[in-house]
Amino acid sequence: MKNSDIGPKCCIISYPQSLPFKFPLSNLIDVISHICTKTTVIIGCYDNMGLSYPDNQDISIHEIIINTANNQNNLLFRIFRFLKFQIRLIRIFLHKIPDNDLVIFFMDWNPSIIIMVLLRILKKKSIIMLPASPILMQKFNPDPFSGISRKMIWVGYLLTDRIIVFSEHLIREWNLEKWRKKILIDTNHFVDFKELTITTPYNSRDTIVGYIGRFSKEKGSDNFIQAAYILLKSHPDIKIYMGGSQDMNTKYAGCDEFKDTNCLEIDTWIPHDKLSVPLNKLKLLIIPSYTEGLPNIMLEAMACGTPVLATPVGAIPDVIKDGVTGFFMEDNTPDCIVSNIKRALQTPDLDIIAKNARDFIGKNYSFENAQERWNKIIPLILSK
Repeated sequence: MKNSDIGPKCCIISYPQSLPFKFPLSNLIDVISHICTKTTVIIGCYDNMGLSYPDNQDISIHEIIINTANNQNNLLFRIFRFLKFQIRLIRIFLHKIPDNDLVIFFMDWNPSIIIMVLLRILKKKSIIMLPASPILMQKFNPDPFSGISRKMIWVGYLLTDRIIVFSEHLIREWNLEKWRKKILIDTNHFVDFKELTITTPYNSRDTIVGYIGRFSKEKGSDNFIQAAYILLKSHPDIKIYMGGSQDMNTKYAGCDEFKDTNCLEIDTWIPHDKLSVPLNKLKLLIIPSYTEGLPNIMLEAMACGTPVLATPVGAIPDVIKDGVTGFFMEDNTPDCIVSNIKRALQTPDLDIIAKNARDFIGKNYSFENAQERWNKIIPLILSK
Protein backbone atom coordinates (compact mmCIF):
# COMPACT_ATOMS: atom_id res chain seq x y z
CA MET A 1 0.00 0.00 0.00
CA LYS A 2 1.41 3.39 -0.96
CA ASN A 3 0.59 6.82 0.34
CA SER A 4 -2.36 8.24 -1.55
CA ASP A 5 -5.07 10.81 -0.93
CA ILE A 6 -7.56 8.07 -0.12
CA GLY A 7 -5.36 5.94 2.17
CA PRO A 8 -5.79 5.50 5.94
CA LYS A 9 -4.73 8.07 8.51
CA CYS A 10 -3.17 6.96 11.75
CA CYS A 11 -2.43 8.37 15.20
CA ILE A 12 0.26 6.86 17.46
CA ILE A 13 -0.01 7.59 21.19
CA SER A 14 2.76 6.71 23.63
CA TYR A 15 2.87 7.21 27.38
CA PRO A 16 5.76 9.22 28.90
CA GLN A 17 9.04 7.68 27.87
CA SER A 18 12.74 8.41 28.29
CA LEU A 19 15.35 8.70 25.55
CA PRO A 20 16.17 4.95 25.21
CA PHE A 21 12.61 4.36 23.93
CA LYS A 22 13.07 6.76 21.02
CA PHE A 23 14.39 4.10 18.65
CA PRO A 24 11.52 1.55 18.81
CA LEU A 25 9.02 4.41 18.54
CA SER A 26 10.80 5.89 15.51
CA ASN A 27 10.83 2.42 13.90
CA LEU A 28 7.05 2.25 14.22
CA ILE A 29 6.65 5.77 12.84
CA ASP A 30 8.86 4.92 9.85
CA VAL A 31 6.80 1.84 8.99
CA ILE A 32 3.36 3.38 9.53
CA SER A 33 4.19 6.61 7.67
CA HIS A 34 5.05 4.60 4.55
CA ILE A 35 1.60 3.03 4.59
CA CYS A 36 -0.70 5.80 5.84
CA THR A 37 -1.38 9.12 4.16
CA LYS A 38 -1.08 11.00 7.45
CA THR A 39 0.66 9.97 10.67
CA THR A 40 0.10 11.91 13.89
CA VAL A 41 2.29 11.11 16.90
CA ILE A 42 1.40 12.20 20.43
CA ILE A 43 4.05 11.25 22.96
CA GLY A 44 4.71 12.08 26.57
CA CYS A 45 8.43 12.25 27.28
CA TYR A 46 10.75 13.01 30.17
CA ASP A 47 13.36 14.43 27.81
CA ASN A 48 13.10 16.12 24.45
CA MET A 49 13.02 13.05 22.22
CA GLY A 50 14.22 14.96 19.19
CA LEU A 51 11.70 13.26 16.92
CA SER A 52 11.60 15.36 13.79
CA TYR A 53 10.59 14.72 10.19
CA PRO A 54 11.16 18.07 8.43
CA ASP A 55 11.18 16.46 5.00
CA ASN A 56 7.86 14.66 5.47
CA GLN A 57 4.82 16.90 5.78
CA ASP A 58 2.62 13.84 6.33
CA ILE A 59 4.08 13.24 9.82
CA SER A 60 3.20 15.54 12.70
CA ILE A 61 4.83 15.17 16.13
CA HIS A 62 3.30 16.46 19.37
CA GLU A 63 5.63 16.04 22.36
CA ILE A 64 4.27 16.56 25.86
CA ILE A 65 7.29 17.18 28.08
CA ILE A 66 6.80 15.80 31.59
CA ASN A 67 8.46 17.52 34.55
CA THR A 68 10.45 15.02 36.64
CA ALA A 69 12.28 17.47 38.88
CA ASN A 70 12.40 17.43 42.66
CA ASN A 71 9.12 15.90 43.89
CA GLN A 72 8.91 12.99 41.44
CA ASN A 73 8.63 10.43 44.27
CA ASN A 74 5.89 12.34 46.05
CA LEU A 75 2.53 10.60 45.52
CA LEU A 76 0.50 13.81 45.25
CA PHE A 77 2.98 15.22 42.75
CA ARG A 78 2.79 12.06 40.65
CA ILE A 79 -1.03 12.12 40.66
CA PHE A 80 -0.99 15.76 39.60
CA ARG A 81 1.58 15.02 36.88
CA PHE A 82 -0.45 12.08 35.54
CA LEU A 83 -3.71 14.09 35.43
CA LYS A 84 -1.95 17.03 33.79
CA PHE A 85 -0.55 14.74 31.11
CA GLN A 86 -3.95 13.14 30.49
CA ILE A 87 -5.63 16.54 30.11
CA ARG A 88 -3.01 17.73 27.63
CA LEU A 89 -3.18 14.43 25.75
CA ILE A 90 -6.98 14.58 25.48
CA ARG A 91 -6.92 18.20 24.30
CA ILE A 92 -4.51 17.38 21.47
CA PHE A 93 -6.39 14.22 20.61
CA LEU A 94 -9.80 15.91 20.44
CA HIS A 95 -8.36 18.25 17.86
CA LYS A 96 -6.98 15.33 15.84
CA ILE A 97 -9.86 12.81 16.06
CA PRO A 98 -11.51 13.73 12.72
CA ASP A 99 -8.17 13.22 10.92
CA ASN A 100 -7.59 9.61 11.95
CA ASP A 101 -9.02 6.21 11.05
CA LEU A 102 -6.81 4.20 13.39
CA VAL A 103 -5.16 4.88 16.76
CA ILE A 104 -2.17 2.83 17.95
CA PHE A 105 -1.31 2.87 21.65
CA PHE A 106 2.40 2.02 21.75
CA MET A 107 4.34 1.44 24.99
CA ASP A 108 1.34 3.01 26.70
CA TRP A 109 1.37 1.29 30.10
CA ASN A 110 -1.66 3.28 31.28
CA PRO A 111 -3.91 3.82 28.25
CA SER A 112 -6.20 6.84 28.42
CA ILE A 113 -9.60 5.30 29.15
CA ILE A 114 -11.35 8.55 28.15
CA ILE A 115 -9.73 8.45 24.71
CA MET A 116 -10.58 4.78 24.27
CA VAL A 117 -14.23 5.43 25.18
CA LEU A 118 -14.32 8.31 22.67
CA LEU A 119 -12.93 5.99 19.99
CA ARG A 120 -15.71 3.51 20.72
CA ILE A 121 -18.39 6.21 20.52
CA LEU A 122 -16.99 7.58 17.25
CA LYS A 123 -16.47 4.07 15.84
CA LYS A 124 -12.76 4.62 15.30
CA LYS A 125 -10.42 1.62 15.36
CA SER A 126 -7.68 1.16 17.94
CA ILE A 127 -4.72 -1.12 18.61
CA ILE A 128 -2.73 -1.68 21.78
CA MET A 129 0.83 -2.76 20.93
CA LEU A 130 2.65 -4.58 23.71
CA PRO A 131 6.45 -4.49 23.29
CA ALA A 132 6.64 -5.57 26.95
CA SER A 133 4.20 -6.80 29.57
CA PRO A 134 3.06 -3.87 31.72
CA ILE A 135 1.94 -6.31 34.41
CA LEU A 136 5.36 -7.98 34.62
CA MET A 137 7.12 -4.61 34.46
CA GLN A 138 5.17 -3.61 37.56
CA LYS A 139 6.11 -6.88 39.25
CA PHE A 140 9.81 -6.08 38.87
CA ASN A 141 9.31 -2.37 39.57
CA PRO A 142 6.61 -2.23 42.29
CA ASP A 143 4.72 1.01 42.64
CA PRO A 144 1.97 2.32 44.96
CA PHE A 145 -0.27 2.77 41.91
CA SER A 146 0.27 -0.74 40.51
CA GLY A 147 -3.20 -1.95 41.52
CA ILE A 148 -4.97 0.97 39.85
CA SER A 149 -2.68 0.70 36.83
CA ARG A 150 -3.50 -3.01 36.37
CA LYS A 151 -7.23 -2.21 36.33
CA MET A 152 -6.68 0.51 33.72
CA ILE A 153 -4.68 -1.91 31.59
CA TRP A 154 -7.44 -4.53 31.65
CA VAL A 155 -10.08 -1.89 30.79
CA GLY A 156 -7.87 -0.86 27.88
CA TYR A 157 -7.73 -4.46 26.64
CA LEU A 158 -11.51 -4.62 26.88
CA LEU A 159 -12.09 -1.43 24.88
CA THR A 160 -9.48 -1.83 22.14
CA ASP A 161 -10.23 -3.55 18.84
CA ARG A 162 -6.93 -5.44 18.64
CA ILE A 163 -3.90 -6.27 20.77
CA ILE A 164 -0.59 -6.84 19.02
CA VAL A 165 2.17 -8.95 20.57
CA PHE A 166 5.42 -10.03 18.96
CA SER A 167 5.08 -13.80 19.36
CA GLU A 168 2.61 -16.57 20.04
CA HIS A 169 4.75 -17.48 23.08
CA LEU A 170 3.82 -14.19 24.72
CA ILE A 171 0.11 -14.98 24.94
CA ARG A 172 0.83 -17.62 27.57
CA GLU A 173 3.84 -15.91 29.19
CA TRP A 174 1.93 -12.65 29.69
CA ASN A 175 -1.34 -14.32 30.71
CA LEU A 176 -3.29 -12.96 27.74
CA GLU A 177 -5.33 -16.09 26.96
CA LYS A 178 -8.53 -14.24 27.86
CA TRP A 179 -7.92 -11.82 24.99
CA ARG A 180 -6.76 -14.35 22.39
CA LYS A 181 -9.55 -13.48 19.92
CA LYS A 182 -8.32 -9.89 19.85
CA ILE A 183 -4.63 -10.73 19.49
CA LEU A 184 -2.58 -10.40 16.32
CA ILE A 185 1.03 -11.56 16.09
CA ASP A 186 3.23 -8.96 14.47
CA THR A 187 6.22 -6.70 15.01
CA ASN A 188 7.40 -3.27 13.93
CA HIS A 189 11.04 -4.38 14.15
CA PHE A 190 13.48 -3.89 11.31
CA VAL A 191 17.23 -3.38 11.03
CA ASP A 192 19.06 -0.74 9.02
CA PHE A 193 21.72 -2.89 7.38
CA LYS A 194 23.73 0.11 6.22
CA GLU A 195 24.12 1.27 9.82
CA LEU A 196 24.35 -2.14 11.48
CA THR A 197 26.68 -4.41 9.60
CA ILE A 198 29.88 -6.42 9.98
CA THR A 199 32.93 -4.16 10.08
CA THR A 200 35.25 -6.52 11.98
CA PRO A 201 35.41 -10.15 10.76
CA TYR A 202 34.29 -12.49 13.51
CA ASN A 203 37.55 -14.45 13.73
CA SER A 204 39.52 -11.20 14.08
CA ARG A 205 37.73 -10.15 17.26
CA ASP A 206 39.16 -10.46 20.78
CA THR A 207 37.36 -12.67 23.29
CA ILE A 208 35.01 -10.01 24.63
CA VAL A 209 31.64 -10.85 26.18
CA GLY A 210 29.15 -8.02 26.58
CA TYR A 211 25.88 -6.68 27.89
CA ILE A 212 24.26 -3.68 26.19
CA GLY A 213 20.99 -2.23 27.43
CA ARG A 214 19.11 -0.68 30.28
CA PHE A 215 20.19 -1.43 33.83
CA SER A 216 16.94 -2.74 35.36
CA LYS A 217 15.72 -5.69 37.38
CA GLU A 218 13.68 -7.32 34.63
CA LYS A 219 16.71 -7.25 32.31
CA GLY A 220 18.74 -9.41 34.70
CA SER A 221 21.66 -6.97 34.52
CA ASP A 222 22.65 -7.58 38.16
CA ASN A 223 22.94 -11.28 37.36
CA PHE A 224 25.26 -10.50 34.46
CA ILE A 225 27.47 -8.36 36.71
CA GLN A 226 27.83 -11.24 39.17
CA ALA A 227 28.55 -13.64 36.31
CA ALA A 228 31.16 -11.25 34.93
CA TYR A 229 33.01 -11.22 38.25
CA ILE A 230 33.02 -15.04 38.41
CA LEU A 231 34.20 -15.24 34.80
CA LEU A 232 37.04 -12.74 35.25
CA LYS A 233 38.34 -14.62 38.31
CA SER A 234 38.44 -17.97 36.51
CA HIS A 235 39.18 -16.80 32.94
CA PRO A 236 41.32 -13.64 32.97
CA ASP A 237 41.79 -14.03 29.20
CA ILE A 238 38.11 -13.08 28.68
CA LYS A 239 37.21 -9.39 28.67
CA ILE A 240 33.86 -7.88 29.69
CA TYR A 241 32.06 -5.00 28.00
CA MET A 242 28.98 -3.21 29.36
CA GLY A 243 27.21 -0.35 27.68
CA GLY A 244 24.03 1.60 27.29
CA SER A 245 23.18 2.72 30.81
CA GLN A 246 24.48 5.54 32.99
CA ASP A 247 23.59 3.43 36.05
CA MET A 248 26.19 0.85 35.14
CA ASN A 249 28.98 3.38 35.13
CA THR A 250 28.04 4.93 38.49
CA LYS A 251 27.30 1.64 40.25
CA TYR A 252 30.00 -0.70 38.95
CA ALA A 253 32.97 1.19 37.56
CA GLY A 254 34.55 1.57 41.00
CA CYS A 255 33.17 -1.38 42.90
CA ASP A 256 35.58 -3.62 44.81
CA GLU A 257 35.06 -6.72 42.67
CA PHE A 258 36.53 -5.02 39.59
CA LYS A 259 39.27 -2.88 41.14
CA ASP A 260 42.03 -5.37 40.39
CA THR A 261 41.16 -6.00 36.74
CA ASN A 262 41.65 -4.06 33.55
CA CYS A 263 39.40 -6.47 31.68
CA LEU A 264 36.21 -4.44 32.17
CA GLU A 265 35.13 -1.69 29.77
CA ILE A 266 32.06 0.45 30.45
CA ASP A 267 30.30 2.87 28.13
CA THR A 268 27.28 4.87 29.19
CA TRP A 269 24.84 6.16 26.60
CA ILE A 270 25.58 4.79 23.11
CA PRO A 271 24.03 6.76 20.21
CA HIS A 272 22.18 4.38 17.95
CA ASP A 273 24.25 5.34 14.91
CA LYS A 274 27.38 4.27 16.85
CA LEU A 275 25.99 0.97 18.09
CA SER A 276 27.77 -1.13 15.47
CA VAL A 277 31.14 -0.14 16.98
CA PRO A 278 30.77 -2.03 20.31
CA LEU A 279 28.76 -4.82 18.67
CA ASN A 280 31.66 -5.47 16.29
CA LYS A 281 33.99 -5.83 19.28
CA LEU A 282 32.07 -8.69 20.83
CA LYS A 283 32.41 -12.42 20.47
CA LEU A 284 29.14 -12.90 22.38
CA LEU A 285 26.28 -10.67 23.54
CA ILE A 286 24.41 -11.71 26.69
CA ILE A 287 20.67 -11.08 27.22
CA PRO A 288 19.89 -12.47 30.71
CA SER A 289 16.34 -11.09 30.93
CA TYR A 290 13.53 -12.38 33.12
CA THR A 291 11.00 -11.07 30.59
CA GLU A 292 11.22 -9.69 27.06
CA GLY A 293 9.16 -8.84 24.03
CA LEU A 294 11.48 -8.90 21.04
CA PRO A 295 14.72 -7.14 22.06
CA ASN A 296 16.10 -4.81 19.39
CA ILE A 297 19.63 -5.32 20.67
CA MET A 298 19.41 -9.02 19.80
CA LEU A 299 18.51 -8.27 16.18
CA GLU A 300 21.14 -5.54 15.97
CA ALA A 301 23.88 -7.79 17.36
CA MET A 302 23.01 -10.58 14.96
CA ALA A 303 23.03 -8.10 12.05
CA CYS A 304 26.62 -7.27 13.06
CA GLY A 305 27.53 -10.96 13.01
CA THR A 306 27.60 -11.25 16.81
CA PRO A 307 26.04 -14.41 18.31
CA VAL A 308 23.63 -13.91 21.21
CA LEU A 309 23.30 -15.96 24.40
CA ALA A 310 19.85 -15.34 25.89
CA THR A 311 17.19 -16.66 28.19
CA PRO A 312 14.38 -18.28 26.12
CA VAL A 313 11.71 -15.73 26.99
CA GLY A 314 9.28 -13.67 24.91
CA ALA A 315 9.84 -13.75 21.16
CA ILE A 316 13.52 -14.70 21.48
CA PRO A 317 12.89 -18.41 20.62
CA ASP A 318 11.39 -17.27 17.30
CA VAL A 319 14.80 -15.90 16.35
CA ILE A 320 17.44 -17.95 18.16
CA LYS A 321 17.89 -21.65 17.57
CA ASP A 322 20.44 -23.03 20.02
CA GLY A 323 23.71 -23.88 18.31
CA VAL A 324 22.40 -22.62 14.95
CA THR A 325 21.71 -18.87 15.13
CA GLY A 326 22.73 -18.31 18.77
CA PHE A 327 22.52 -19.88 22.21
CA PHE A 328 20.07 -20.35 25.07
CA MET A 329 20.71 -20.59 28.79
CA GLU A 330 18.33 -22.50 31.05
CA ASP A 331 17.98 -19.58 33.48
CA ASN A 332 19.73 -16.34 34.31
CA THR A 333 21.47 -17.27 37.55
CA PRO A 334 25.12 -16.14 37.53
CA ASP A 335 26.45 -19.72 37.49
CA CYS A 336 24.21 -20.63 34.57
CA ILE A 337 25.29 -17.54 32.65
CA VAL A 338 28.97 -18.41 33.21
CA SER A 339 28.63 -22.07 32.20
CA ASN A 340 26.78 -21.14 29.00
CA ILE A 341 29.28 -18.42 28.10
CA LYS A 342 31.98 -21.08 28.31
CA ARG A 343 29.86 -23.49 26.25
CA ALA A 344 29.22 -20.90 23.56
CA LEU A 345 32.83 -19.73 23.30
CA GLN A 346 34.06 -23.33 23.05
CA THR A 347 31.61 -24.22 20.27
CA PRO A 348 33.38 -25.31 17.08
CA ASP A 349 32.70 -23.17 14.01
CA LEU A 350 31.38 -20.28 16.09
CA ASP A 351 31.95 -18.10 13.04
CA ILE A 352 29.38 -20.19 11.16
CA ILE A 353 26.79 -19.48 13.86
CA ALA A 354 27.64 -15.78 13.55
CA LYS A 355 27.03 -16.00 9.78
CA ASN A 356 23.76 -17.89 10.29
CA ALA A 357 22.60 -15.17 12.67
CA ARG A 358 23.42 -12.42 10.19
CA ASP A 359 21.69 -14.31 7.35
CA PHE A 360 18.55 -14.91 9.43
CA ILE A 361 18.19 -11.23 10.28
CA GLY A 362 18.85 -10.20 6.69
CA LYS A 363 16.10 -12.49 5.47
CA ASN A 364 13.44 -11.66 8.07
CA TYR A 365 14.00 -8.18 9.51
CA SER A 366 14.43 -5.73 6.66
CA PHE A 367 12.35 -2.57 6.43
CA GLU A 368 10.53 -4.15 3.50
CA ASN A 369 9.57 -7.14 5.68
CA ALA A 370 8.07 -4.84 8.33
CA GLN A 371 6.22 -2.77 5.73
CA GLU A 372 4.79 -5.89 4.12
CA ARG A 373 3.44 -7.15 7.45
CA TRP A 374 1.74 -3.85 8.28
CA ASN A 375 0.37 -3.55 4.76
CA LYS A 376 -1.72 -6.61 5.64
CA ILE A 377 -2.58 -5.69 9.22
CA ILE A 378 -3.96 -2.17 8.76
CA PRO A 379 -6.56 -3.07 6.09
CA LEU A 380 -7.53 -6.13 8.17
CA ILE A 381 -8.27 -4.00 11.23
CA LEU A 382 -10.06 -1.23 9.33
CA SER A 383 -12.26 -3.69 7.46
CA LYS A 384 -13.77 -5.27 10.60
